[in-house]
Amino acid sequence: MYKRQPIPIAPEIVREHPTEYGFATHVFVNPEEGNNMTVDMFKQNIDLLASKGQKWIRFNIWGSETASKTDTGYALNEENLAKYDEVIDYARSRGLDINLIGNTPEVLEDVPHEQYVEFTREYFTSLAARYKGKIAVWQLFNE
Repeated sequence: MYKRQPIPIAPEIVREHPTEYGFATHVFVNPEEGNNMTVDMFKQNIDLLASKGQKWIRFNIWGSETASKTDTGYALNEENLAKYDEVIDYARSRGLDINLIGNTPEVLEDVPHEQYVEFTREYFTSLAARYKGKIAVWQLFNE
């Protein structure tokens, strides 16, 4: 199976574009979950973007990395959420506002409607409490 290799942003690309804009990207806290940027690559790109005057960054918080099924329902993955805490805090420390995209975790694909509604409420409420005051724009259910 072909996997695309992640490539950090090339400095020449950033130089060619106006800096009053932000940047949309992806980060995976567990590289085996996907083929985009690792936390370290994400931080390198944050440094480059901030040095060129970018104002914001837009990225996903992946449900497949932040929640999983259990015998009694679901559980948040605190270890992975701590990695998202790290990248959010890092981007903020470099002066970037964050546009965070959140989708309902895949653990809800085959659950009854009532359980879906309850889990969705609890999931997004927990994210909102965790990142209160840190996220400039929340975008739920991208596509």
